[in-house]
Amino acid sequence: ATPPSNSASVPPSADRLAVTEPTINENGYLAAEGAPLGGTAAEEAMPPVDVVFVLGSPGSGKTTQCQMLAKHYGCQHFSPGELLRAEVQKETSLGTRISNMIRAGQIVPAQVTLDLLKSAMRTSQGPYLIDGFPRSVDSLETFERQCGKGTATIVFELQEEELTDRLLERGRTSGRTDDNAMTIQRRVQTFQMQSMPVVDVLVDQGNLHRIDASQPMDVVFTAARAVYEQYFPSL
Repeated sequence: ATPPSNSASVPPSADRLAVTEPTINENGYLAAEGAPLGGTAAEEAMPPVDVVFVLGSPGSGKTTQCQMLAKHYGCQHFSPGELLRAEVQKETSLGTRISNMIRAGQIVPAQVTLDLLKSAMRTSQGPYLIDGFPRSVDSLETFERQCGKGTATIVFELQEEELTDRLLERGRTSGRTDDNAMTIQRRVQTFQMQSMPVVDVLVDQGNLHRIDASQPMDVVFTAARAVYEQYFPSL
């Protein structure tokens, strides 16, 4: 893939991403008076955006690497899960509805997650590292319709045995209840079923980069920096 020019990144199609006091409408979309985010207008193609999708199985260290890249380059790091939790903590009407859906065991509509990402991008300047997204081919296709194609994708790869060991160790030291053998196996299987088809699609776009996450953290970071600078050369 041809790296983009080293010009300042700007939020994509700011007018289309404008948000004021968003709520979930009956279709599960974020909407604000005069600024619908999930409607027909948002389905129109948008120019490519300075987005790097960062994928990897649980325990691959992708979030740590995103944090390190963001600190080193000053780029934006967005995690859909963190955006959802932040909205809940703000106790907005949207956050309350998200919380109620989670407590009821319902899946938060993918469009809600996407609209929170769009809102975050609207209020900041890229490049953007999107951590753990897209999780399905449908989410990828919707993102591309509404936001444009991503600039690149980084996939942190780790063998199942090693990532299981990592997560079990993390559970022992952090006390996280979701880091037990049964839950880990389920999370890995979910990733393989949902996210690997996304990887297959992105491979065909010619801008996907695989990094061996079993290496020492600094070695992995060096590899991640090399990919990042291929598309966003340092000034």
